[in-house]
Amino acid sequence: MQEFFRYIYAQDLNFVVLLTAIAVVIWAYLNATAKNKKVYLIINSAFCVLLLVAVLYRTLFSRSGTYTEIELIPFRFYFISDDKVAAVRTFFMNAVMFVPLGLSMPYVLSRKPRKWIIVFPIIFACLLSVGIEYCQYYYHLGRCETDDVIANTLGAAVGALSYLLYIRILKNRKESLMNSKISDNQNLLAKLCSKSMFGKEYDLPEDYNCDELGEESVRQTVFPQIFSYIKESASPNADKLFAQIIAKNIRVEYGHNEVHKALTNANIPYVVLKGVASASYYNEPMLRMMGDIDILVSPDNIVAADSVLKSIGFVTSDALESDHKHIAYKRRDGLICELHRNINGIPLTAKGELIEECFNDIFDKSIVYKTSNGSCIVPGKYHHGLILLLHTANHLTNEGVGLRHLCDWAVFVNGFSSDEFVLLFEKSLKETGLWRFAQLLTLCCVKYLGCDAKPWAGEASDELIDSMITDILNGGNFGMKDADRYSQIKYISDRKSGEKAKKSPIMQLLSSINEKTKNEFEFANKSKILLPIGWICTVSKYLYMVVMGKRRLDGIKTIKGAQQRKELYEEFELFK
Repeated sequence: MQEFFRYIYAQDLNFVVLLTAIAVVIWAYLNATAKNKKVYLIINSAFCVLLLVAVLYRTLFSRSGTYTEIELIPFRFYFISDDKVAAVRTFFMNAVMFVPLGLSMPYVLSRKPRKWIIVFPIIFACLLSVGIEYCQYYYHLGRCETDDVIANTLGAAVGALSYLLYIRILKNRKESLMNSKISDNQNLLAKLCSKSMFGKEYDLPEDYNCDELGEESVRQTVFPQIFSYIKESASPNADKLFAQIIAKNIRVEYGHNEVHKALTNANIPYVVLKGVASASYYNEPMLRMMGDIDILVSPDNIVAADSVLKSIGFVTSDALESDHKHIAYKRRDGLICELHRNINGIPLTAKGELIEECFNDIFDKSIVYKTSNGSCIVPGKYHHGLILLLHTANHLTNEGVGLRHLCDWAVFVNGFSSDEFVLLFEKSLKETGLWRFAQLLTLCCVKYLGCDAKPWAGEASDELIDSMITDILNGGNFGMKDADRYSQIKYISDRKSGEKAKKSPIMQLLSSINEKTKNEFEFANKSKILLPIGWICTVSKYLYMVVMGKRRLDGIKTIKGAQQRKELYEEFELFK
């Protein structure tokens, strides 16, 4: 250790100062961007201990009692030294020795960023240095100097500057992540939805733009919910659109009833996913916009269900044995039915296996829901809640969801007392890593949609909740408002597991290309030697689509947006 200190002291002062400055910046950045904070807590703690041992060894334990001197006048070294350059160099080297203390101690003392915490390593360095100088004087271990105390305290202060930079980096990252609020129009839309769902009192402002509000509600798939409030100011086209949507909802509901009759007559257990199941929790189910008919059957009943759907006019070009989780059917009247063999959004991980187990009894605990024109079978409350969370998490963190999905969760969760929800969901959601996401969704519904406050939802910063609603509204229903979101998926999600990617955007892009190659080019799976050829084919196909105008070439904005979204989604703690 003595040799190590001699080696440091022998280095050029300019080089050491430059190295210290670089260390201050790098250490702040590494701690601010660390994925695993516990690892860095251990590293910082180890630095503190090692520094303390090294300093005590260098100043006390490696010395023997031979002489003692005392110098209490500050900066006396400079005036009495013949070689002032050497004296200054020695002073700053003593300062550098305590820089690691300032670098590491603030992170050990506080888990949350607090500027005032830097006072402690500076005070500690000062007291430690005073103690060392006193021991050197008392035990005759060398020269006792006020200058050493000043130098060591200064070194700790320089190191502590890294913590201030760390806070600045965190703030910048937070501001870039949460740098926008929802627009006045979007806020107005949310208030009208709360009025529709929960009867909240709200009067439209006189100067609102009806056409813009209507267009926004269409992109968020909540137009029927607000139509009655804006119809007096809306254009005739709005009346026509409302009639078309309600007509489609009626057709889709009839479709559910028809599928129900056909499957129950064939003794095939099934449940409806989303659609009518979600609408059943609204005061006015017909105001909840519906699209496809999504039904879940067990894998063993896929062939039988396929025959039943074809018998009532549905056709498909999908292969029954494909690896896709659903088979898409279409009928001449425009109805689309998706036959699911599993629930979408379940990751291919250990947490995913736990979630799969939660759905083992979904058919046994399903319930019959009476529609306005018939019946269909929907999941029980527990399974429907899981489906909503998985569906919302999956689409939100990929192409995006609209306000309708948040409304679905709002009306669902508002129907529970806090005790009922905790009893039914807390244990399984915590085990499967969906509890924090359920809390944040609920807090978002409370703040923006008028949902009743739920004690079990805990707390979250306003910035995080604002960021969540902004991401939902800026994406629109399935990314309707932002085409960039489809391009960002490959930087955010892992194609293989379905989880949010833990790699950097570039590494995740390479991983996505690899998985896409394996999925689209069978020859690439036969031998590792052929895989690079598959990569070339994948990239060439993408570039061809770009040239033909069918794809957009990803730019810095796309990659940066993907990174910001991924950082936001990490706050959701999905499947952790």
